[in-house]
Order: sequence, then C-alpha cells, then structure tokens
Amino acid sequence: MFYLGFWRVSHGYALAANGCDSDTYYDISEADFKEAQSNGQISANLPEKPKMTLNQIASGFGGLALVALLVLFLLLKSVGGAQRKSARKAQMGQMPVVATQIVDAMCHAAISDGELDDSEVATIAEIAKQMTGEELAEDRIRLIISKASAKPTDSEFKAFGAGLGPVEKELVLKAVFAVIAADGQIVDSEHEFFIKTAQALGVDADTVRRIVEDVRDDR
Repeated sequence: MFYLGFWRVSHGYALAANGCDSDTYYDISEADFKEAQSNGQISANLPEKPKMTLNQIASGFGGLALVALLVLFLLLKSVGGAQRKSARKAQMGQMPVVATQIVDAMCHAAISDGELDDSEVATIAEIAKQMTGEELAEDRIRLIISKASAKPTDSEFKAFGAGLGPVEKELVLKAVFAVIAADGQIVDSEHEFFIKTAQALGVDADTVRRIVEDVRDDR
C-alpha cells in the first residue's frame, strides 16, 4: 500500500535479479548460505541472519500507521458531523420531526453554492413559519447554516427524508428547490444538490418536474 510495509521482520537472505529490483526472488537456505560462505562465494563476515537497522524496522510499520491515521480521520469526521447535527437541532427547538428535517435540508441547500444570500435565509424563515406557525429568527437560521455542510455525504442526504412518507419527502424537495431558486438563479452546484436530494429521497422524475413547476408558479 503506497509502497509502505505493514510489518517487517528479518527471515533470512534471498537472491533476486537486477540488483533485487524484481518481482521474484529465491530463498537461500541456511545450509546453502553456509556452503556459499565456505566456498568463498559469500563473505565470511556476513552474519547468518540479516540484522535490520532501527529505521528499517520502523519503516515496516508505515502501512499500519497510515491505516491508523485514516481510521482516526474518519472517526473524528463522524464525531464532528454528529456534533454539528446536534447543534443544528438544538437551534430548531421543539419543531415537529418533519419540520426539523425540512429546515435542515433547506439550510444545507442554502450554502450548496458556497455562498449565503439574504433571500435564501428569508425563504427558510417563511417556510418554517408556514410549517410551524412560529417565527424562526434569521440569526438562528444563520447559526444553523453555519453548522451545515455545503457538500453533504450520502448518509446526510438520506437523513433529510429518514422516516418520512412520500408526501412529506415531496415537501422536503419542494422546500429545497424554493431555497436554491430564491436568489433568481440556480448554479451547477445547487442543481447537483437538488438532484442528489431527489435521488436520496427516492422521488421520481415526473414528480421532480412537477415540484419545479409548482415552485416557479408560486413565485
């Protein structure tokens, strides 16, 4: 793996062509080694078992170290994602589950182009009020968005519709489209976000087209 060993230990000597730059080698048995020494083919000063330097031994753990670092990175990323999700949910208060997931999806959608527009925040606030009947302050919305990811993972996309029925999933997708269309233009990254959301929710193409038309008619 990346030319790093996972374990390195000395077993003995071997012969290989091209200065040992080869895919094959031949083991030298202990008897052959001693015979070669007695014939003068191998230096008598060469130890019967190769001795490795500390650097050679340490380098044998390079592959294991790389794997350990990768596991640690993924673990920290997972923990960080869970903490951000918890922080977003805390800012939403006691919203119904459906409303919480819709607001979460909208907040992710708002920064899918790498920028946050005032019209997107206003749209999130308006939809949240329609769903709950209560005001969701724009500063809280911005705080929720600050804990969201511009490029959610596949599992995060699926979480937008976890436990929801077909009608509720359509509401999630409709809200997402309303946010990305709020500033009057939809860039490639926003379009990609919308399509990935539709796929994660399992919404068919005909329904997607109807949702897009409905949002545009409402504007």
